[in-house]
Amino acid sequence: MRIGKRLVVFVVTLSIVFFIIGSWAELTFAKKTISTSSSLSNSVFLEPNFETGNNITVIKSDSWLNVTSNSTDNIQLYIEFDGTIMYSANESNFRKNFLLEEPGIYVITFLNDNIGSVHCEYVLTLTSYITQIEKPYAWLFTPMFIAGETTIVLILPIIKPISFHKIKARVKSKTNWRKTIIEILVFTFIATLALGFIPLLSLITGTSQPFVSPPGISMTPTIKPGDLVIVVGAQPESLKVGDILVYDKLVENLTAPFEQKISTPILHRIANITTENGERYFITKGDNNPMPDEWYVPKDGVQGKAIYIIPFLGRVFQALGLIQVKILILIVTAVILFLWPSKKEKTGDLKD
Repeated sequence: MRIGKRLVVFVVTLSIVFFIIGSWAELTFAKKTISTSSSLSNSVFLEPNFETGNNITVIKSDSWLNVTSNSTDNIQLYIEFDGTIMYSANESNFRKNFLLEEPGIYVITFLNDNIGSVHCEYVLTLTSYITQIEKPYAWLFTPMFIAGETTIVLILPIIKPISFHKIKARVKSKTNWRKTIIEILVFTFIATLALGFIPLLSLITGTSQPFVSPPGISMTPTIKPGDLVIVVGAQPESLKVGDILVYDKLVENLTAPFEQKISTPILHRIANITTENGERYFITKGDNNPMPDEWYVPKDGVQGKAIYIIPFLGRVFQALGLIQVKILILIVTAVILFLWPSKKEKTGDLKD
């Protein structure tokens, strides 16, 4: 009996260790800041009262714009945003950095207000700083939770050993047999919840995101907030326009493709498919959005495609995905395993 109790304590402790390691791997992250730059240049002859310039589209806030110009005479420079002139200068040689705090379209204009023509050369360089969140140990999450589930299920035969001759006796006693089945089902159900069934389903469905529940309304009325979407893995080559895509990476500019990892996967429908430099990219759109998304989805960002929608069940799965809920279920499981009253069976039915 003592060996059995010690074995139960060891198995429970081992499963808890597996859970802690898996949770730590999922919650541990590091921030990495990456800068991306794009520039354009031009050389023009401006007649009196003529102007030239470019529009700079800023997607990320806190971007820096470097303006460098050289001209044969003083020339008027304007930087305009949302109909308001943010900066103006009248110089022949100009070099300055501007912090563009708001995303949007910035208009840079060079105006010749002299009585003669002016030759102007200018370079505009936009630098954006992108903060990415990386989880270097996330790969440990699935194997640790699977190991924890396997370990905790091993407790069942330890605390409820049933020999073959006892099974025959239990069959004769329908009440005891029914109670034994209920015990095993309850223990198995709680253990499965505690261990995290999502890692197991990830192996079955072929994607790390087997379930998605979008918090926003971008996919209404097809998918409403709180709905549960079942996702399966898909090869990017097999996807077609109209499929509902789940992705966690995007590219903002195909001329200078830079994949950005996003913390929360997006669930949008494929509106178009394009190819750039031999690479396939997906253009997505929410069913409730008037325009397609302003980015492109690379094939590396594809997590899978939606195959089924279950109304209202998403909130339950969101709650079960919280680490606090997992720990609570694990504690409840351990308490039940130790405090569950043992059945005293009739001596006449269970004689050895």
